[in-house]
Amino acid sequence: MRNFVSNETDYEKGERLFESQKIRKKEKALTHNHIRLLAITAIGIMLLAVAPAGAQMGPGPEQTDKRLAMLKEKLKLTDKQAEQIKGIMEESRNQALAERGKHKGDPDSALKFREEHRKATDEKIMAVLNGDQKKEYAKIKDEMRRNRQDMKERRGRGDGPEKGGPRGDGRGR
Repeated sequence: MRNFVSNETDYEKGERLFESQKIRKKEKALTHNHIRLLAITAIGIMLLAVAPAGAQMGPGPEQTDKRLAMLKEKLKLTDKQAEQIKGIMEESRNQALAERGKHKGDPDSALKFREEHRKATDEKIMAVLNGDQKKEYAKIKDEMRRNRQDMKERRGRGDGPEKGGPRGDGRGR
């Protein structure tokens, strides 16, 4: 025989048990959702941390290899010339990366550095080339300069009233 000392009926006990199980399931689901949210947030933060670093690196070794392959084909470089030019390009890239932080917040200084750096790199490359290759390299450089200018104009940063930008201060927009 059953002992009915408790004031709570079997039905009420079952309801209470059911409610407590429901609450535990919700808490468990919330915990899993929190873990998922934290994982997604952590991944997002890592991606954001990596993206600017990659973006600041400028042209990477892949671009250097592509540019070298293009020069080798168009200038008919010897293997020795190609190796010398690759060294010049890598040295130039490393120097530009080392200097990049020095010009933050000063677009005029950065522009001046880029122009001087590009000119110095071109002079080193020209020193490796023979007469016909130098003429062809000059044509390639002119074409690249025009392409850069076209891109600037498409972005709305073409030559302005005085120094190269719509504002007339040499800084583009």
